[in-house]
Amino acid sequence: MKVFRWLVITAFACTSFYLQAGDLKAPVDFPSAKTLPKGVRNLRFKEAWIQGTQMYDNSGSKVSLGNKIDSPITVEKIIDGESDPDKQAVLAGYLHGSGYEDSDELGQVSGEVNVAANVYAPIVAYGFTNKLTVAVAVPIIQSKTSIDTGYISNDGIYEIKQKLESQGNLQDSEELVSNINRPVDKKLEDYGYQPMVDESKTEMGDIKLVSKYKLQDQDFYTLSLLGEITLPTGKEVSIDKAFGVPSGDGQTDVGLGLAFDYDLTDKLNFSESVGFIVQLPDKSDKRIPRRADTTLTPDKEENINRNLGDILYANLASSYNLFYGFYAKGGYSFQYKGRDSFSGNRYQDYRYNWMEVNTEQNMHSLIGGLSFSSVQLYQQKRAIIPLEANLTYSAVLTGKNVVSDALIAFEAVLYF
Repeated sequence: MKVFRWLVITAFACTSFYLQAGDLKAPVDFPSAKTLPKGVRNLRFKEAWIQGTQMYDNSGSKVSLGNKIDSPITVEKIIDGESDPDKQAVLAGYLHGSGYEDSDELGQVSGEVNVAANVYAPIVAYGFTNKLTVAVAVPIIQSKTSIDTGYISNDGIYEIKQKLESQGNLQDSEELVSNINRPVDKKLEDYGYQPMVDESKTEMGDIKLVSKYKLQDQDFYTLSLLGEITLPTGKEVSIDKAFGVPSGDGQTDVGLGLAFDYDLTDKLNFSESVGFIVQLPDKSDKRIPRRADTTLTPDKEENINRNLGDILYANLASSYNLFYGFYAKGGYSFQYKGRDSFSGNRYQDYRYNWMEVNTEQNMHSLIGGLSFSSVQLYQQKRAIIPLEANLTYSAVLTGKNVVSDALIAFEAVLYF
């Protein structure tokens, strides 16, 4: 019997290495309650850069993105990874008969993951009235991913190899070594995934429609109602890819919030915003896990019910006018996303519940920036054109199931 083949294949079926970008992302903007005057337009061009190498896991510890790939291969995982009851019994008998306990480790799958992304977003805004401003943003996402995987064996796997050879199974021994040398590629091939290669791509993200309606406008404070709709124009990662960076999540979001500006002095301003974003339920094609500790599976199902967790956010910031239109800004941001939910008709309910594990997220961030605005100088006829330039740096302090790397953004704004 081909016990050796079941050994290698089922071992890597237990490896959890599917990665996807977290729904929460470090902020790139400061809160503001200001609206455009009636008939005034602005054109914004925003670019953001992030180099993803680390994340906060479900316990809030900082780990590498490749941590999802790293996994010990135990005898118990190897046996449980075989779905055929007859083959599972033979495999268990062979391993237990060879003196191995369920807790014995036969090796370790390791990996290194790097993600670099640039987001370009032209944004057009228009003041329909002095109270109502509407904007549309069309992000273009350029991403580059690299992933390297391997298998670190211990003496256990070589003991099995020696036993196969001593029993005269030289072909089995040679195939065992061959499969060990490309464990992840072999598992992907067996489960019908595309080969895992480095990838560079440019895709349109989810288009966002944003509105701001001024509720109160006094000499020293402004209160505005915020609204947003995010359309599913981006692309999800194909279910035939074990790793990838999505440009969208495939469903529609609707959000409401409030923004409040307070002018403490002529130079110092404070701003706050709070809001709630509902990620509307939809249907999606997914692979359904066979084990709780891995998303790698051959089982597919079309149009399962999906409801991504809703998002709550709160932001606090201040701005100080240094001189001649130059501003220093700083702030804090908190975001929370609820647990996702999935359901289908083809498999047991608990298998869909496994897809919900580690989908709850939170993020605490600090954001700082420098800004220049010639708007007031233009109004005083001391500048040729009204424009702004903003540079921001956003650092993630702590979080849960989110990328922890810092984000840098630049924005140029032209009013006309």
